Amino acid sequence: MYHRDEEKVGNYRSKLSSIQNDITDLKRKYLFDDVFGNIRDIEKKLNGIENGIRTVRQKGFVYGKEWEKMVIDYKGELPRIKTSIQTESNNIANIHSFTLDQMVSEISSMRSDFETNPANYYSHIDSVESRISPIKSLIKDADNKLKAIIQPMEEKLNTLDKRIKRIDNGFEQIEKASFKLLEGESPVDAWSAQYLKEGKKGPKGMIFLTDKRFRFEQNEDVVVSRRFLVVTKKERRQELLIDEPIGLIVSSKDSEKGFFLARKEMLHLDFEHGAKIREATFRTNVDSKEIDDVLDSVISGGISKTITDEGTKTEEKTLPKIDKCPACGASFTKPIVKGMTHIRCEYCGKVVYF
Repeated sequence: MYHRDEEKVGNYRSKLSSIQNDITDLKRKYLFDDVFGNIRDIEKKLNGIENGIRTVRQKGFVYGKEWEKMVIDYKGELPRIKTSIQTESNNIANIHSFTLDQMVSEISSMRSDFETNPANYYSHIDSVESRISPIKSLIKDADNKLKAIIQPMEEKLNTLDKRIKRIDNGFEQIEKASFKLLEGESPVDAWSAQYLKEGKKGPKGMIFLTDKRFRFEQNEDVVVSRRFLVVTKKERRQELLIDEPIGLIVSSKDSEKGFFLARKEMLHLDFEHGAKIREATFRTNVDSKEIDDVLDSVISGGISKTITDEGTKTEEKTLPKIDKCPACGASFTKPIVKGMTHIRCEYCGKVVYF
């Protein structure tokens, strides 16, 4: 006597619907709309970056001479990538579109009789499922391959876009800062940060990195009075807490805050003897590894290779060679390093500017 297995019927009914949904999804996926959408996002970002570069150049940013060429090269590359995506889509459609349409017809014809005689269609449903599996893998592999082509471009543009916005904001903050740039001094980057002077505590503000100096300016509202744990008064504090020549930075090290933290947010600096401070630790709002890399390029002088033609007109002069005090003749014991503007004689107090 025949016994209808309702649980099995339900499973195959669900499988039939799932296959139908998969086919509809696959017919959409091999058009690669998501990838084309990523391309459109890249095009918008390129236009934004192009405008951003133009803005920071007008404000006086002289580094990153390769940025304009990168934008031009990527804009020239996108049509070829679009063609590759369309070709991949057409190839899959030519080979598998008919097969998928045929499966849709099979499922439609099965549905009418499945509920009456489900056992007659179990093997047929399994067969359709097995035939769709390699097509699903093929389209998934093609999608991953196409996304892998544009992923490096997306990552590089995202990083550049954020840096340009930081630099633009840095110029605005310098206008409001408590210090003035030196003659011929050019900004390189700027980051929001917290100067950890007491363990996990310390003033908040901004790191300003130029081709000559490393500065940290506190700029925040500080609580000055409370009443029963309720804040009753705040005051704005804006003060330049660190201002050292680039040449006095001995080392920089980036690290994570905790073991499971993916983004590095801790930056530690050591300074040469002669600096006003010997070390400083910051918690940064961007990946401190990126800050460390930019710092290294400035300290090593590698950043000079990225200076624009306009920037070469005001490029930093070579360090002066001053061995003795012109007033008393005593020998200078401290070396002149990049970013210094003067040296003081330890014996007579004479200040020699250069």
